[in-house]
Amino acid sequence: MSNVKLAIRVRPFSERELRSEKDRVPVVNVVDSNTVTITNIKVSISGAGDSRERIRQYYADYTFDSFCPVTHPSYASQEKVFETIGQEVISSVSRGCSACVLAYGQSATGKTHTMMGSDTQPGLVPRLCKALYELQPFDFTISFLEIYNERVHDLLSGEVPLPPCHSLPRRRGNARKDLRVREHPSRGPYVQ
Repeated sequence: MSNVKLAIRVRPFSERELRSEKDRVPVVNVVDSNTVTITNIKVSISGAGDSRERIRQYYADYTFDSFCPVTHPSYASQEKVFETIGQEVISSVSRGCSACVLAYGQSATGKTHTMMGSDTQPGLVPRLCKALYELQPFDFTISFLEIYNERVHDLLSGEVPLPPCHSLPRRRGNARKDLRVREHPSRGPYVQ
């Protein structure tokens, strides 16, 4: 496994988007196993008088299409994401290497679903934990952190239980403790 791998997962329309009166035009499309396109629907098809690109291509090590119908051969289930990304992480960890899985994106783009999943369709984290547990007699340390609005929270602390398939509530009075990011002179950054 190389040092960094980039994966892009395209999610289906949300329930809210499906209920919306607006036209439901997919703007992100999986082209192949390494390419997605993003269409700027505000730029006309002719592009006349507009210097912006209408369609841009982005490349990644992996692309996962969860927008297409579940019955479609290219549909990316939670299991497919784990088999592709998770197995590489497990292989790396079993050789004694450190590993980090990072989900990044705007709110409501499917990060929590990909990472946590649901009771019937577990995400990457529960599947990784199960696979790591089966690696016995290895010892390992796991951290599960959320960075939101420049605040770091330990999702394994037990202070506020993590509901399945949902982010923790982000309102005033939330009992979660903010953690600090520090830098050790020789070991580098760490969370305190």
